[in-house]
Amino acid sequence: MRCQNTISSKGAAWTPVSPAAVPAASQLASVSFDSGSPPAIPGTYTVPNDPVWTNPGPAAGPFQVRIDDGNVVTYYWYRFEDQPAIMKAGLTQAERAQLGLVGINNRFYSARFDDLQVVAPSR
Repeated sequence: MRCQNTISSKGAAWTPVSPAAVPAASQLASVSFDSGSPPAIPGTYTVPNDPVWTNPGPAAGPFQVRIDDGNVVTYYWYRFEDQPAIMKAGLTQAERAQLGLVGINNRFYSARFDDLQVVAPSR
């Protein structure tokens, strides 16, 4: 196929070319492509049976959204320090709490994005 885009045309047009017109150096004449069979339908993904997904668990959800291919994605919001990957890291509660701090100009603030508030530290 060749894509032709001319000044007079509105948009590009794909036109077939003969195998003899394909440059040998490209090695494309010997390549075969899938005819466009539909992809396999994926199964439902279920999170592993691990307590990090439920303890302390999500802060909000479940939420659902339909994506362009028609599938529905279900998701939850976790506080940053309570995300399953952080919980798996083996940090202490104090170390996880430090992850929720945001440093601005060498001053630290407790950021609670799930509550949409920023709390200044006590002096």
